[in-house]
Amino acid sequence: MVARGLVVCVVLGLAGCSLNVDYKGTTFQCGADGACPDGYACLDDQCVLDGTARPAAACTSAVGAGVSHACAIRSDGTAWCWGSNDAGQLGDGTTMDRPQPVQATAPNLPRLTAIAGGLEHTCALGADKTVWCWGSNRFGQLGNSSTNDAHAPVPVSGIAAATAVVAGDHHSCAIDGGTVKCWGDNSLGQLGTTSNGGTSTSPSTTAVTAATALAAGSESTCAVDAGTAKCWGASGEGQLGIGANPVFTATPTAVKLPATDASATAVAVGENFSCVLTAKGSVYCAGLDEAHQLGVADDPGLKITPVQIQLPVQATAIVAGDELACAIDGDRHLWCWGSNDDGELADGTIVSRAAPGVAGFPDALAAAAGHGFVCVRSSDGLRCNGNNAIGQLGNGERSSTAAPQVVKGVTGATALALGDAFSCARLGDGSAQCWGRNDLGQLGDGTRTSRDQAVKVIGLTGADKIVAGQGHSCALVRGNVMCWGRNEHGQLGDGTREPRGVPRLVIAAAGSTAPLAGVTDLALGTSHTCAVLGTGDLKCWGDNAVKQLGVADTLNDHLAPVTVVMGNGTAFPDKFTAVAAGDVHTCGLIAPGAVWCWGSNAQFQLGTSPECNGADTGVQAPTKLDFPSAAVIAEIAIRRLSTCARDAAGHTWCWGPNGNGELGNGNQLGGCAPIAPMGKDPNLNMVGNQLAATQLAIGRQHACALDRSGAALCWGGNFRGQVGAPAYTDQLRESVASPYLLPTQVQGVTGARAIAAGDAHTCAVLGDATVACWGDNGDGALGGGPVRRTAPVAPVLACPK
Repeated sequence: MVARGLVVCVVLGLAGCSLNVDYKGTTFQCGADGACPDGYACLDDQCVLDGTARPAAACTSAVGAGVSHACAIRSDGTAWCWGSNDAGQLGDGTTMDRPQPVQATAPNLPRLTAIAGGLEHTCALGADKTVWCWGSNRFGQLGNSSTNDAHAPVPVSGIAAATAVVAGDHHSCAIDGGTVKCWGDNSLGQLGTTSNGGTSTSPSTTAVTAATALAAGSESTCAVDAGTAKCWGASGEGQLGIGANPVFTATPTAVKLPATDASATAVAVGENFSCVLTAKGSVYCAGLDEAHQLGVADDPGLKITPVQIQLPVQATAIVAGDELACAIDGDRHLWCWGSNDDGELADGTIVSRAAPGVAGFPDALAAAAGHGFVCVRSSDGLRCNGNNAIGQLGNGERSSTAAPQVVKGVTGATALALGDAFSCARLGDGSAQCWGRNDLGQLGDGTRTSRDQAVKVIGLTGADKIVAGQGHSCALVRGNVMCWGRNEHGQLGDGTREPRGVPRLVIAAAGSTAPLAGVTDLALGTSHTCAVLGTGDLKCWGDNAVKQLGVADTLNDHLAPVTVVMGNGTAFPDKFTAVAAGDVHTCGLIAPGAVWCWGSNAQFQLGTSPECNGADTGVQAPTKLDFPSAAVIAEIAIRRLSTCARDAAGHTWCWGPNGNGELGNGNQLGGCAPIAPMGKDPNLNMVGNQLAATQLAIGRQHACALDRSGAALCWGGNFRGQVGAPAYTDQLRESVASPYLLPTQVQGVTGARAIAAGDAHTCAVLGDATVACWGDNGDGALGGGPVRRTAPVAPVLACPK
């Protein structure tokens, strides 16, 4: 039901349409002049909550964040939470995700003073120094001598003098009378009880007895013990900062800080890194640095000994998210560094940063960070920014949807190509329109401005096919190839590494000015591109770090096409007819319907049967896959690490990683050789006992297919709604929530002509040649609706009267 905001105003006779609307998820149509009720803004002809205009609630006294949910304590001691709720971590008695705050309630719940979030659970500190937890309890992380989930707060047993509480992925800890006590998962020694393994459903005592500060990350814990920073738990990435990186360290061990600056005052722990604040106001971090969370420029490795963050100020507090860290200085400025893919650093960009920069949160008193989002409490209230796919910002929106949304302004579509966070459609006249993320020119409109509305690709006419990789796009135009977007590995094939905002011809070979000609098929991987020629040769270019280009040389990048050859340097036994490319591997279809794959096999993505013995052969030369003798493969599709193939009869096979059910065979066991996804409706979607597909589409952690009726069926991880099922599954890490292990029909998509998948979104060409998309819309990849927030917005949190 859609309520008409303008009509309501007229009926009530209120001048200026000034309504104090009780927002419960209903959308309101904008007035003829774009008018909306107070507190709302007009977006795509719908009135949505205007988080930038709404004043922040000034009554918050504490803030906490989990991986995909957040919570605040109000001045009356009540807890309010929002975001993901698949295990009841919001504490409102349900498992419904909430895009705006709901109260966590339980009988005898005391006034609360502090709160912390884990992967799927939450813990809070009572004014009476008890600890209460709620949410997932699979590992005993609620500490109530049980392993049953609790959708409302329950008291932790044996804690009576608590002064702090923290939560990791599947464990929790508290300072109880100066002693650190932990409970939950202990598989990597994260409870600090000098041994690893098993779980503890009630608090276990550590050797830390004079704790003044405490922090927990995904599988690690740190504390300040009488001025010494000590850490324990997972340490394989060097995240404990103890000068070594064994798989785990179960005993609290001193962090190796410089002797001249070793007096610690605070700690912070992320997914695979940790940071320490010293009495001098210095910040040191250790662990994995792949997103610059250690503040080290151009060094994405790991550090087993802490490195000093180059802050130009003295810090007074620190906080860590999954892949970012922030510090507050004496003037209440918030300085952040690390991952910024979701705009979580609040600097107006989506560019990750190694050097600390001032975030757009004035007068910061306290902060909390999760996976891609940050919430900050200031003197005038609470604000959040970044990833809002599950409503983590609490502003009444979520930038993802499981319901297919028709893309405005796109008609006459014939085919689709989806990148990581952008989408393109080929139109019947051979032109193309794109929308979504555009930081490297991948939309082809000559700008680097992301768009939530479709824009025309400049200079592209007569395209026979359009394809997309992680951050670049290409089109097949009368036998030539034109590419645009990301190009640091030469994946555009124009002889350079320069990104291009408009299509540019691929050259025939290094040093040539002639264009590559006679191309019949085209595929894009993460950082490489491949083309089949009419001669039956296969040419590839771009990143070759693990031989995904099919050439055995020591040159990692090829800026122009090179010919794929057999492992012994000879030509293939027959002609190539099609090609598909992934993250670090490539597969080619050779007449008559045989599949060969090459590149990295670290995740069994090459589908070669010897891998079923458990051995990882690493990088592999082109190898032929085994299918049933009657199978004549007609299509192969890849994205990232997963691969699927379809034969002429519609039989479908998939192989590669399966942690999110992306193989569609009913379990989450990896596929080292081709496995058949199983259909759910034998009258509609099956050939024998297999899914019958007419077209395949592979995402990062999900897959889709069209069946013979034009219905869309998807399976795998649904954490952004990309499977099109209304029950989201939160698969950011090893979530308890189950993904969709078997093909599930997407409601509202019938008679579709084409389907494509991006990293976390899916689109289909409908029977009327329009396009419908579902899944993650953080960069506008769905072509409309709420997008990510790179500027802070206020959660919809009312103050007590």
